[in-house]
Amino acid sequence: MSKKQQAEKIIRSHVLWSMAAGAVPFPFIDVMGVTFIQMDMFKQISKIYSADFELNKGKALITSFVTSTLGGTITIGPSLFKTVKKPASMISNSVLQGALTYALGYLFLNSYDEGKCFFDLGLSDSTELFEEAFERGKEYVNTLSKN
Repeated sequence: MSKKQQAEKIIRSHVLWSMAAGAVPFPFIDVMGVTFIQMDMFKQISKIYSADFELNKGKALITSFVTSTLGGTITIGPSLFKTVKKPASMISNSVLQGALTYALGYLFLNSYDEGKCFFDLGLSDSTELFEEAFERGKEYVNTLSKN
């Protein structure tokens, strides 16, 4: 199995875990869970590519990337409303968290495949790629949700 195939398998499993964490009905616990899952995904992909992964740098970069491209509404917005959330809104948060994990995973993977370090990517260089991956992630997660 190639490095890319190994990384894709890691991404797919972490999407499922992110979806589960996104369905947690307690405010901010879901965000912390998804962040932990994403950091674990990055660490595992970095290990496959024999690259160093700095946890604090990863958290800071992901936070700045997501808030600048999506305004933070994907990660924090849904969590704020969980005190009054109905099951349907928890499901939509679950889908969004899964799609976000998918997009970030593929952005991370593509940087390594191109021989770059994810931490060296500029926001302007990556925004379009992220948005495309996020759309693919939504499709992937919707497919999972139907099965």
